[in-house]
Amino acid sequence: MERVKVACLGDSITQGTFSYDWIGQLKKAHDLKDYEFLNFGKNGNLAYNACLRVDDVIAAKPDYIMVLIGTNDVNAILTPANTKRCLSSQGLPQVPTLEWYAENLEIIVNKLQEYTNARIALCTLPILGEDLTHEANVTVAKYNVEITRIAGLYNTELLDLNQNMADYLAANPPAQPVAPQKSLTLLAKAAFRRLVLRESWSSISERHGLVLTTDTIHLNETSGRMLAELAISFVAGPAGSFFWPRPSAAMYERYRMQFSF
Repeated sequence: MERVKVACLGDSITQGTFSYDWIGQLKKAHDLKDYEFLNFGKNGNLAYNACLRVDDVIAAKPDYIMVLIGTNDVNAILTPANTKRCLSSQGLPQVPTLEWYAENLEIIVNKLQEYTNARIALCTLPILGEDLTHEANVTVAKYNVEITRIAGLYNTELLDLNQNMADYLAANPPAQPVAPQKSLTLLAKAAFRRLVLRESWSSISERHGLVLTTDTIHLNETSGRMLAELAISFVAGPAGSFFWPRPSAAMYERYRMQFSF
C-alpha cells in the first residue's frame, strides 16, 4: 500500500531550519512509517508567497494538507522597518494588510479544494513574543479570527496552536513578559547557537528568558511538539481519514506520547 501523503504548507515555522523541526520528528517516528510528510515550508514567506507555491502542493497529490501561514504577515505590519524588509525580501506587490492576508488564504484553500481530494486543516498562528497582552498578540488574534472564519466557510479542520500555546504560557509564564523583537538580532543569536553550537532550542529559549519561543517568533521543542501533536490528531486521530486504515487507540496513544509535553 502506498504511504499516506501529508503536505505541510507554511513559512519558517514549517521549514524547520530556524525553528523546531516538527515535521522532521514526525518523519522519524516509527509508528508513522505509513505516512509521508512533505515539507512545503519556506523561510520568510507570507500568505501571498505561499499562494504562489500552492501548485507545488497540488502536484504532490497529498491525502492531507496542513496550512500554517501568516506569522510573517503579522510581523510585517508591526513596524515600518518590518514592512520595508518584507516588501523587499519577499517581492510583495503591495503593503501587507489583514484583508490581503485573508484574500490570499482563501485563494489557497479554494485552489486546494478544487484541485485535490485532500482533507485540509488550517492552523491558527502561534503567539508572537511572550506577552499575551502585547499589541502584537492582539493583532495575531485578529488574523486568527480570519483563519477561523475561512476554516468554517470552506469546511476545513481547524488546529488551534495559538490556544494551546496561550494556555501553556498562562500556566508556565516567563519570569518577565517578553515583547516581540523589533530587529533580527535575537533570531541571529538563536540560529548561531543552534546551527553552530548545536544547542537545543529549549536551552536557547531559556538563555533568552523565553518559555515557548527561541526568539519571540520561532518554536522550541515544547511548542513544536504541540504542533506535532496537532498534526498527529489530524491525520491519525479523531479527525483522521475515514478511508485510510486508522490506527488502533493504543497505537494513536503511542503517537501522541512520542510528542507529549
